[in-house]
Amino acid sequence: MSEMLPGVSVVHDALILAGSETVVNLPSDPPKFFSNIGVRGPDGAVANYGTDIYRHRPSSPLNPDFLTGPIMEIDGRAIYGGVIGPHFGHSITQSLGRLWATTKNLDEEILFISQDPNLKKIPQYFIDLLKKFGVLNPVRLLTSSARVRELVLADDLCNLDRRPCVTSFFKEWLSHQRPVAQVDENLSVYVSRSKLPLHHGQFLQETILENALKRCGYVIMHPELLSLSEQVDLYLRAQHIILADGSAAHLWSLLAQSTQNVAIVLRRPPNRHMKRWFKAMSFPEPKLLDFVCADFYRSRGDDTKSVAMLDMSNLWKSLRDEGFHSSDEEIGMSRLEIDEQINLYGSGVAPSDRPRSRKLDRRTRHLLNSRPNAVRR
Repeated sequence: MSEMLPGVSVVHDALILAGSETVVNLPSDPPKFFSNIGVRGPDGAVANYGTDIYRHRPSSPLNPDFLTGPIMEIDGRAIYGGVIGPHFGHSITQSLGRLWATTKNLDEEILFISQDPNLKKIPQYFIDLLKKFGVLNPVRLLTSSARVRELVLADDLCNLDRRPCVTSFFKEWLSHQRPVAQVDENLSVYVSRSKLPLHHGQFLQETILENALKRCGYVIMHPELLSLSEQVDLYLRAQHIILADGSAAHLWSLLAQSTQNVAIVLRRPPNRHMKRWFKAMSFPEPKLLDFVCADFYRSRGDDTKSVAMLDMSNLWKSLRDEGFHSSDEEIGMSRLEIDEQINLYGSGVAPSDRPRSRKLDRRTRHLLNSRPNAVRR
């Protein structure tokens, strides 16, 4: 079945519901997110394309009768950008989908709604990303409700929670907007999380992999230490890209080149949203390498911040088989040795009586001491 053309509506005297007054019947105090956000028309009805879905939560715009505070007036024409929050990955995958409407509205201000009470301005990296994609419109974050004289509402065509996550129309638009660069067959990049705190989620002993890849000529990239322009440049030009499981992979997916060889080293099971995103977005699809031996969760049910122990030896062999390196070197402990270490730390033996393994770095030993109950895989 052919894909339907996207829709756009223009609403006069549109009411954008935003800010603290949109929070109703939420268990958290203070609230962690806004729920009843979106757009209504002058008659009070929900506008076409006036609802959002963000972080798996669909919005339902608040009935205007419940508003008690002042409503800001925006005189002129603007574009509704949708919802944005503080999380990098969700901004990439859930706050870009309406911006194709800027093609015919080059000067109008883009209005975003804050999803999080703590987000007071649009992150600079997001503004930089829009510029990279040729979107030069002024942007504004609404933290309270506003009435707009003329509001352009476009269909959301790129959203992790929609099916498909990305439409062919949006990918075509993106292909004309994004920067152009030639792939350098001599450039290989590993995108690391080793400098992030453990509570952000990562896998242990990552520096073993980094050092081995360095010896194979890889550039070790720490996204948090680079500007967005520098990150985009590496993602566009690298022939081989290996990414530690995290939000950086979503940025790469917006820039993917057809000749690249790309893998994601997982630290958690690939969930259905992740699989659907890369299937819809990327060419080629990245190889998802799952060599997790054990997960160390601080709280069950939240794998976004999981810390994992990997079978580094077999991961390295898999990377060789997939064409990411040609080294005959062996790295990491065997699976048997890994299981022995986990058993030792979970055995109840006092830390002072445990033999110190030279194959485990200090950070790993600390985590095994603090979270001895590993979930085996």
